[in-house]
Amino acid sequence: MNTETAFQTHRPRLMALAYRLLGSRSDAEDVVQDAWLRWSGADPASVRDAEAWLVTTTTRLGLDRLRAARRERAAFLLKEAFEHDYRQIAELLGHSEANCRQLVHRAKQRLQTGRPRFNADAAQHRQLLARFMDASQRGDSEAIQALLQANARLVSDGGGVVTAAVRPLLGAERIGRLFWAIARRGLGHTAQLGWVNGEPAILRLDGERLHSVTTIEVVEGRIANVYSVLNPEKLHRGVTNADAMASW
Repeated sequence: MNTETAFQTHRPRLMALAYRLLGSRSDAEDVVQDAWLRWSGADPASVRDAEAWLVTTTTRLGLDRLRAARRERAAFLLKEAFEHDYRQIAELLGHSEANCRQLVHRAKQRLQTGRPRFNADAAQHRQLLARFMDASQRGDSEAIQALLQANARLVSDGGGVVTAAVRPLLGAERIGRLFWAIARRGLGHTAQLGWVNGEPAILRLDGERLHSVTTIEVVEGRIANVYSVLNPEKLHRGVTNADAMASW
């Protein structure tokens, strides 16, 4: 088994591990990508057990990211909210002034690019996903809007193969109206909870055929982004059924 094949074989488990540590799909993807870079540069002769090596590396990278995120938020708050200078911040956090400057700079960049500063824990994420599935299946526009950030975004990927929105749909009200219209026109599909690449997801079915997969991103207790994949070429990669969710 070559390096890339070995990594792809274990990738779903690595995504699940990183997601459970971080509670964020984007952060989990970053960690798994970092694990791939380390794996691709490792000496195969020094690796006795590929799975154990990858799991250990992903775990360490995930924990490092958690610690870095906490330091980044602390430095930003000390600077912006409490108006400490970098010497004071460095003394409080036990880092150099240069490092603290970098932490604050990164935090500001995340704000400017709209990346979330705080992510829901895994339990809250799953609960919101389940409630969103129920509300969208019923076409309950008000319930959907209550779960979403006011400026929430819905992104659909049809891959040019099936019908899907070409541009992102912006705003909680518009997203709520969309699911209301789908339910009213009888265009809905049966839905169940499952896993996609180690992340909880809504699996919508047309009979026994998988119609679409929907995942969410949560910021400060509400859904900020909804991602739906309808492209048939992508739908059967890393998808498992809802049995694994029975412990919810």
